[in-house]
Amino acid sequence: PPPSALLIDESDATLRLLQRQLHALGLRTETATQGARALELLTQQHFDIVFVDVELGPASELDGLALCNLIKKARRAQPPFASASSALPRVVIVSERVSTTDRVRGALAGCDDYLPKPPDDEALSRCLRRLDLLPGIEPMRRRRSRDGVPTSGPMPLGPALPDVTDATPAPDASASRP
Repeated sequence: PPPSALLIDESDATLRLLQRQLHALGLRTETATQGARALELLTQQHFDIVFVDVELGPASELDGLALCNLIKKARRAQPPFASASSALPRVVIVSERVSTTDRVRGALAGCDDYLPKPPDDEALSRCLRRLDLLPGIEPMRRRRSRDGVPTSGPMPLGPALPDVTDATPAPDASASRP
């Protein structure tokens, strides 16, 4: 079966846009406008990925960061979501808040990725490839650039770059001088 996604946002327009984008990429979707409904859906069925806005409005008792944190804590405890044998969903924050501080808050809550709202088709595709959820397309692999900075993207076609994390540091030439 195709991957399934739970979309959580207080905006019906945003939910429709994300639904249309994800359906075009071959994913099945369910939607919720509040945290309580999202938790209910998560206990009833398995989702491969959850897209959640940080702000879910005054009617929701949980915001997106708290919801993300609950899902991630379930990985370390007895999972309340779907079945204990299924993997818990990945969580992607989709928000208008895209400052470095907001992204750090998302990372601390445990999100697997953070997308600006509304996400464009290419950003959404890249996110799904990074998380190995885009059907029919080989996932993007983590690699290191020539300066050792981790990057995402397809592997280079030329000779493989050395993995700098496994490299033994060269001896300090000045240390061997008398």
